[in-house]
Formats: sequence, structure tokens, C-alpha cells
Amino acid sequence: MRIEPLHDTLLALARSLADSVLAAAARSTPEELASTRLGRAARPAKSNVAFDAERGLLIEPELYVEKMVSLIRAVPGGVRARELRAMLGLGKRPFLRVADAALATKRIRREGFKAGIRYLLP
Repeated sequence: MRIEPLHDTLLALARSLADSVLAAAARSTPEELASTRLGRAARPAKSNVAFDAERGLLIEPELYVEKMVSLIRAVPGGVRARELRAMLGLGKRPFLRVADAALATKRIRREGFKAGIRYLLP
């Protein structure tokens, strides 16, 4: 079995790839080149939008804050985080973004630690 044809093919592919990368870099502006990192576009600034992977949706936390406040208002003594998350139908990260938005505007308060966290009205 001869390896030389395979070697020649791989070498030609590598040269072609290198030529394509150099040509793409030559067509790019310095700003575009500076904004890329290891072939990926640079991450944009942190936005107020969270992704709910369970439902495959982008959500804006502010849209859920009022619903969160009304659910907490309906339960005397506050609501546990896990229960509130289930009532809102959000995944863990989107729920935390919504809770942080509500806490930042002082619409709710949080007590407890880890699994014992309860959300209450101020």
C-alpha cells in the first residue's frame, strides 16, 4: 500500500486551506479581525435577553417580573424558588435572570440559602 498519494492529497488540501484563510484575512477589515477569537465571532456585550432551553425561546426578564410578583403575592409566606420556577415555566438560568431583575428593582426579596430560598414581597 502506497502512502504517497494520500500524503500528496493531504498536502494539497492543507495548502488550499491556508490560501483560503489568507485570502479571507486580506478581505477583512482590521476591526473584523480584532473582533474574532479562534475562528468564532467575539461574544457581544451581555444583554438582557435570556434563552430558555427547555422551550427554545429567547425571553426578556422584564416581561416575567410582573407575573413573578403576582404569583408571590398570591401565596402568603412567600414561594420556594423551585415552585416559583415551575409556576413560571422557566428553566433554571432564565428564572435566575428574571429573579435578579425583580430583585434589582426591589419588587421582591429573597430569604434563605440554596434549596431553602424563598421569594417574598418586600
